[in-house]
Amino acid sequence: MSAEDTTAIKAISALRGLFPPAVAVAARSIALDADAPEAIRRRHRRSGRLCAADALAVLAISPTLREHPAPTWPSDAAGSISHCEDLACAVAAQASQVVALGVDIEAARPLIEGAELVCGDAELDHFDTLPPLPAGNWPLLTFSAKEAFYKCQYAVTGRLLDFRDFEIRFDIHAPATGRFTLRRTRPLPIPDHLDLDIEGRWAADRSHVYTAAWITRPAP
Repeated sequence: MSAEDTTAIKAISALRGLFPPAVAVAARSIALDADAPEAIRRRHRRSGRLCAADALAVLAISPTLREHPAPTWPSDAAGSISHCEDLACAVAAQASQVVALGVDIEAARPLIEGAELVCGDAELDHFDTLPPLPAGNWPLLTFSAKEAFYKCQYAVTGRLLDFRDFEIRFDIHAPATGRFTLRRTRPLPIPDHLDLDIEGRWAADRSHVYTAAWITRPAP
């Protein structure tokens, strides 16, 4: 088995451990070629959409995504896509079971430059109380968790939010995995209950961080 296959299999395992069983997960490795930036962007977009098709196929849903300019999922599905330099992934679920999904993956390198754009002082103080991650750092995981959370809420509200609009708290349930919650730092034009409706989970290993967010559809 190649290193690329191992990376994708590891990501699928990590994400399956974060999302509910109703969520289908797919991942593909991306070759690290020295191409022009536009060629790299096309390869990442294509890999993400192939992962989306893989996840939808698991659910027996026609794997057709429209550009709008972000992918528009079939009406009977909820889904989300993410990619970093060497990995793409997608998650999908039946719309009858899940209202919205958000997923994010990042290569586990510490976020130093620009951390102040993602994290406030209270968050940095919170990180001081937490043990080190296997790789990367807590600001990087915060970036990823907020990305997953914002993708999930955008599927419901259509609103673009700023990283500093919410403040994060991490809970550790086992080594290098746990839950995250966010609370708004200012009034926002989104439903008041949305912060509580979104479930957030995270995991980290020596190569990547993985974050998951979703809203389960209430039972009729």
